[in-house]
Amino acid sequence: MNFINKFKIKELKKFIRGKKGIIYDIGCSIEIDNILMKENSNIKIIGTTISSSPRYKNIMHDDIVHSKLSNNIANGIICSLVIDHVVDYMEALRQIRRIMKNNSKGMIIVFNKSILNLHHIILQCFGQKEEFYPVYWFWSMYEFEKILKEAGFLVENIYTSYFGKLLVALVKK
Repeated sequence: MNFINKFKIKELKKFIRGKKGIIYDIGCSIEIDNILMKENSNIKIIGTTISSSPRYKNIMHDDIVHSKLSNNIANGIICSLVIDHVVDYMEALRQIRRIMKNNSKGMIIVFNKSILNLHHIILQCFGQKEEFYPVYWFWSMYEFEKILKEAGFLVENIYTSYFGKLLVALVKK
């Protein structure tokens, strides 16, 4: 497991503390989801991905821009380093909000615009063995908060993490 995933686990453990029900992990990490479910037995994490890798054969295949998930089904959302890889990020955010139950919370993580050495970050995050999807978007904290609000979320908190390379937003529907 790479260093950035270890760091994400730390953030996600804080997020799931006290949660119950179904949490959807958009663009999932099987290893991280298993660790989180061991941490909190009151949750079930359902991962979704567009990957065709055999590694994800038992994961729900769903494109977040054209999601087929039902309305108001998720008690929580994890969406880590996905939105910045989606051309139509606003529609992806609207779909995420649509599948969330009222008053549910989500954690959305993206790359911080202020990172300078993109090549190094991408290799560190994804390694050379992982599938790679191009990064289309980078936002400053202000820009990220603005688009989350435009998508209809209440932004409860937004902060930098992983030495300033990531933006982490805690949102509510």
